[in-house]
Amino acid sequence: AAAADAAAEPKPSSRGPRGAAALLRERAKTGVVRTGMIPADSVVAAGVFSDELFGVADPSAIIGIQFSFPSAWTQARGPNIDLRDIRTTDGAFLLATPLPAGTTLDKLPTSFFTDTLFAAGGKYGMYGTVDDYRVLSSVVEEVDGIRYRTLEIKFAALSFNYNSVERRLLLRAAVVGRGVYLLAASALANRYPTASPQLRGICESFRVRSIRTARAAR
Repeated sequence: AAAADAAAEPKPSSRGPRGAAALLRERAKTGVVRTGMIPADSVVAAGVFSDELFGVADPSAIIGIQFSFPSAWTQARGPNIDLRDIRTTDGAFLLATPLPAGTTLDKLPTSFFTDTLFAAGGKYGMYGTVDDYRVLSSVVEEVDGIRYRTLEIKFAALSFNYNSVERRLLLRAAVVGRGVYLLAASALANRYPTASPQLRGICESFRVRSIRTARAAR
């Protein structure tokens, strides 16, 4: 995907309301729909987040996701899966989107991942278009029979108060059924050299599996 070398100033129409009106925005669109089958007090335990989702491309499917996170992080309120360190703004959140027909995780262009990550109405695209980004690397590996793809991305996005904020991010993706499930872990650009080992550990702990198929086979 092509990336601009400098942040482009969004048009006024892309900025949306300011002040109190901005706080009334709906939550970021992530594509994630949790089943509610796991009690809220059991989702987060001993530094591990574990939950079940409805399949993003097939609501009859149940998908299990799990990843580790630092003890200093807290879970944001609401239906999305979003954990963060309030002090440093380091954080991780989950995305889900259908797999385009006729392709595989390995063959997806990097633009598929950046389009998903920076979609309008998403965590980073809800305050304006993200034009300033660069994909630094893309690596595929197989864990327990499932292929995972990890991308490293640097970008600048508008915050809720419309300041441009530079961040570095690791995006870990896996395909289960007809859906792509992605965990994004990021930090401010000036913190990334210190935070990157922790963020990489979070992404490497990310596991996705088909729960419904596993249960049916028992």
